[in-house]
Amino acid sequence: ITERVKMGKKVRENERMAYIGQITASLSHEIRNPLSSIKMNLQILSSNKKITGNDKRRVDISVSEVVRLEQILNQLLDFAKPLQMNLKPCNIHHIVNSYIELLEMKFKEKNLQIKSIVEDELPPFLADGEKLGQAFINILINAIESSDPFGKIGVTFKKVMDQDIEYAAVLIDDEGTGFDEKDKEEIFKPFFTRKTKGIGLGLANVKRIIEVHNGFVRAKKKEGKGASFLIMIPMGNF
Repeated sequence: ITERVKMGKKVRENERMAYIGQITASLSHEIRNPLSSIKMNLQILSSNKKITGNDKRRVDISVSEVVRLEQILNQLLDFAKPLQMNLKPCNIHHIVNSYIELLEMKFKEKNLQIKSIVEDELPPFLADGEKLGQAFINILINAIESSDPFGKIGVTFKKVMDQDIEYAAVLIDDEGTGFDEKDKEEIFKPFFTRKTKGIGLGLANVKRIIEVHNGFVRAKKKEGKGASFLIMIPMGNF
């Protein structure tokens, strides 16, 4: 019965994603063309030397907002596309650490300490390293954005056995604002967000990428301050 319930939930989720994909694909063409035209004309106005002062600033702000809308549209289109896997032997330590290095300036901007703990050396296993990187950077950016200055972020690597399956487990925790307990099941759903900016696809994309690797991701509100995200990826071959 439990398996049937899980399967039914997965079928409903797939149907929902297919519906989102159809809407996104149909709207993207209608939005992208006029958006490109608006941006092009604003850029022409911005280069006009007769437009100065506050008028120039207003045009520049408009251009940047159109660029932001284009980025949102691209996020929607990427999310609506089926994931194409490029499986290769991957070292999870290298993937996560490379994105930590990439975000070095963001850590420094808030004077955040990041501590990496290796409880177990995780051997290379078959995965799409680029897509796993996208999942990890989304969680790391969330941790940075929710953290107060001079806070700490931890990344722990370990092996976990669950129902005779050996998983590569990566735990990312922070001391930030966390999330409401009532939102625990909602934060991985597309378009759910409590932020003033963003469209709520970051964690939904994390869930999608990890699940296509036959793994799962769990969020936990920490006692006091902060949140932790546990990513579990089976190390057996697909």
